[in-house]
Amino acid sequence: MICYKQITPQELADQGKNFNWGNHFCNNCKRNMWGHGLVPKYFSHLQFPIFLKRYRCPDCSVVVTMRPESYWSYLRTSTLIIFMALRYRINELKWPWYVGRQVGGHWLKRLVRHAQMELATDLVFYLDNCFLKNIYFFP
Repeated sequence: MICYKQITPQELADQGKNFNWGNHFCNNCKRNMWGHGLVPKYFSHLQFPIFLKRYRCPDCSVVVTMRPESYWSYLRTSTLIIFMALRYRINELKWPWYVGRQVGGHWLKRLVRHAQMELATDLVFYLDNCFLKNIYFFP
């Protein structure tokens, strides 16, 4: 399971392993979770990994990994950067300089596939709604 905390990766990088993640309670049994170590994760604009905190529930054994709020699971790039890159690609018909063609192509393919499932006709309008409602259209 993944829980999001309102923090930027740069703040985590500055404080390193000493960042205070605070206490976390299990969503299933409402019990205080134990620390379960740190996991290195890479983000797109940093050259080195950031250590994210994991928690484990002593009763139901669920493991929770904390992540920065604007970074969806399985993605190394911020949701805002993905949104801006897709808008730019749809409007200008080319990728912005800060996004690789291959990565951007995967984002666009997922967006188009999700829009087709929802029978959306205007891709820009659909992208805006996904971003505002925080709809997750990646694997």
